[in-house]
Amino acid sequence: MSPFVTCLTNLSKAITTSTIKVRCVRRYEGVPEDKNDNSLECVLHDIENNTLKNKATNHQFRLVMNSYTEVFEVKDLTFPRMMFAFKPFPEISLLRQYDDIAFFDVIGVITNPGKEVKQSKYRLIEIEISDEQHNKIFCTIWESNVDSYKEDFKKSKGTIPIVIVQICKTNLFRGEMRISTHFQASKVLINPELDEVTAFRKRIEGDERFIPYGSLGQVGPFISSEFENLTVKSLEDLECLEDGLYWVFGKIVSVEAHYDTWYYMSCKTCFKKVEAEDNKFNCSVCKSTYSHAYRRYRFIVNIVDDTSNTSLLVWDREGIQLIGKKVYEFIGADNQILPVEDIAKEIAKKLVGQSVLFKLQFRNQLEYYKSYPHTVNKVCNIPHVVEKYTPQLLGSQEVRKELKLSDLIFGSDLPEVSQKSFVTPDLSSVTNEINHERNIEGSVKRCLEDDFNCCDDIVGCQKNKNQKVSKE
Repeated sequence: MSPFVTCLTNLSKAITTSTIKVRCVRRYEGVPEDKNDNSLECVLHDIENNTLKNKATNHQFRLVMNSYTEVFEVKDLTFPRMMFAFKPFPEISLLRQYDDIAFFDVIGVITNPGKEVKQSKYRLIEIEISDEQHNKIFCTIWESNVDSYKEDFKKSKGTIPIVIVQICKTNLFRGEMRISTHFQASKVLINPELDEVTAFRKRIEGDERFIPYGSLGQVGPFISSEFENLTVKSLEDLECLEDGLYWVFGKIVSVEAHYDTWYYMSCKTCFKKVEAEDNKFNCSVCKSTYSHAYRRYRFIVNIVDDTSNTSLLVWDREGIQLIGKKVYEFIGADNQILPVEDIAKEIAKKLVGQSVLFKLQFRNQLEYYKSYPHTVNKVCNIPHVVEKYTPQLLGSQEVRKELKLSDLIFGSDLPEVSQKSFVTPDLSSVTNEINHERNIEGSVKRCLEDDFNCCDDIVGCQKNKNQKVSKE
């Protein structure tokens, strides 16, 4: 007589003995967060596609086997095979809150294979994945999956690399929802011989936008893929936009990088602003005190297009991209770091005249943000991409240092125009509020190479030779 089989949804602590019939979806060693745990963990699903495991599923229970547990292999060809729970990319992008306990699977084409970023303790690769409708999402592959990803991607050379990321989680980065692997629980598969991959390949068959790629590290051909068919807003539309992320074009006409306003002192661990007190630096985020801190970019750029002008707040990562240097790389003839007032002049010299696409984070519904510059979320200064979105009236103009904003907006032949300059706030008075707002947007990981390789100008009593960034 066959035993009575209990569905996973009907498991209860009140029932001490149950028989379940399941298929193993994923097995792995205990994740690092379980200290001194050498157990083998499994994700299981039953005939109704209910799953069971602690964090990798939405089940309320975690099944623990003891010395009385009996396990038998059952050969049942009628038992369903539901190895994946794919979540559509648009559904992921619409999520507004970071959920550390919601795990799912994704499938798509690798449109940017990324490159390995090494830190003293961790490694990662950030890749771009596209579904069959060309919706794209970024995925961060962390330490335990980096080697297998690189090996599998090399084997896929000459093919359209279809990837399955099994058991991944969301990651809110600067208002944009991304995904990432989760310790050993996640598994990254490229072109596996699975029915799901075969069906996906048939759906994209004949789509010329999906092309075979070469070896890992050839990121050049993929740079512009993110910037195809952008919707670029004009500056005069900024106040009318709803909350969200928007691209704008702007030509930099001036930089507010005066003495002591082009940088902020940051924590060596979380990169947030620190407060100096008695030759020490206090970080309110890490709740720690350090003997040294690091200068990072934070300055205002004033931009114009053919409709209006505005002021933008640029932070360290985008500053490095636009300037082409980190703070500590401003070296004088004596091989010493330049004084801060000289660096300010160099910043303005490098930036004024640049045409750039800016991705901005809008919070117009909050009255507080209407009074301050828009925060730059991302920049694109690739010449052929920027040229594509340059307004015709600005495309042929050369920006000179003495050029007036009114000349760019209204034309230099007007007899009289307003000489009112940009009015922007003192950043020293608003940094705490901005940093606080950035902190509460979720568990943000600066998982790009600029931030993990960052070693800025050190201020304090000591020089830390090796920076370590704790992975959250």
